Amino acid sequence: NVDIIYGNGTSSRHAITGTNQNWLELRDYVKSHDLSDPEVYQAVVDWVDIDNYMDMVINEIYVGNQDTGNIKCYRERVDGAKWRWFYYDVDWGFFYTDSANVNTNNLLKYLNDTGHGAGQGFETWLIMGLLENEEFRTQFIERFAYHINVTYDPTRVIERINEIYEVLDPEMEQDRTHWNEEFENSPSWYKELASRWMSYNSWSSTQKDRLIAFANGRPQVMESQLQAYFDIDDEWMAELFP
Repeated sequence: NVDIIYGNGTSSRHAITGTNQNWLELRDYVKSHDLSDPEVYQAVVDWVDIDNYMDMVINEIYVGNQDTGNIKCYRERVDGAKWRWFYYDVDWGFFYTDSANVNTNNLLKYLNDTGHGAGQGFETWLIMGLLENEEFRTQFIERFAYHINVTYDPTRVIERINEIYEVLDPEMEQDRTHWNEEFENSPSWYKELASRWMSYNSWSSTQKDRLIAFANGRPQVMESQLQAYFDIDDEWMAELFP
């Protein structure tokens, strides 16, 4: 009794279970209507769990996810059921490399008409359509600011990083030792990669430090990028980030 789709959801093969028929109806409606019209916007609000969708988009942007095409959403197959999003596969987030790091502007990468993800191949009709509506636009900005101030507060995020580290640390040295034994039959490129990034020492020091550095620096970066993208004046910024 559930429709679950992945990716763009435009093909019947994108339906993991159920069908993509209702999703295609939503897509056609948004693409053919002006969501700045309150009645049209309300129809979409009745079709989509707006808070859930905003949280998914905001988190993709905050973590700087470089692989945003991993999308799954679902709805109960009954009248009035709303589409909601799974959130998963974020191993390409919190990057700290030359090309993807704490300064990555995922607002520009995600919120554009062309598309997001690999080759800009994933459609943005829903978020870009919703942003045409002033009520949604304001709600999105305010919700983003809330998450920056509270959910992504560095102290909170780093505390969670340390909690997870303490759970994983007793297992990781044994895990790395086991898989290191498999390297003898691995290609040379894999051995090089593994020696640099997959050792226990790398995990326990470099990787943890990278996550903490991202957590410390990302909120301030996001404030600046949010203001620039939405052209927020200083007075409203002072209210959003007191």
